Amino acid sequence: ECEGAALAGLGVIGKNSLLITEKYSSYVFIGELVTTLTASELLSEGIPEGKGEISYCEGCNACVKACPAGCAGSDSREGCISSVTQKKGELTEKETDLIKKGGSIWGCDACQAACPHTKRALKNGTIYTNIPYFTDSYLGEDPVEKIEEMDDETFSLYPFAWRKRPTIERNIRLLKEKHDD
Repeated sequence: ECEGAALAGLGVIGKNSLLITEKYSSYVFIGELVTTLTASELLSEGIPEGKGEISYCEGCNACVKACPAGCAGSDSREGCISSVTQKKGELTEKETDLIKKGGSIWGCDACQAACPHTKRALKNGTIYTNIPYFTDSYLGEDPVEKIEEMDDETFSLYPFAWRKRPTIERNIRLLKEKHDD
């Protein structure tokens, strides 16, 4: 969870409620590691010692301005396009409209892309990974046809597969409806 990572000193919480790290911005996955290393040994490895306080971003509001759903910066994450595209089952009319507005079958990332920390990480090249799971699974800018042609085994290899095919197919159908309107 982002708050725990911020308490541990790994970054700050942005107005988009995501953890923002100095080096990678908010494009990070948080894991847990149990170790017998001392605090000084961890520090020598570049792992900061948390101060037990949550810090927040500087509040430039770039994420708030960029959010197509208008939920970044609010207390409620309801309506976040990234969350809605990952929701299983039937959607409300408002959620359907959000997917069509967002134009993505999976995720959104508008708030992350607008963040000055992300722009700095892009400039520094630290936002990119060489982990094959992520580099090999990139489907390009127009993945619809590729996804529709995938057999179940290939589909299961992609990060979005955890939500199962019906969720992704629903989102594809909604975006096709948008283009037909």
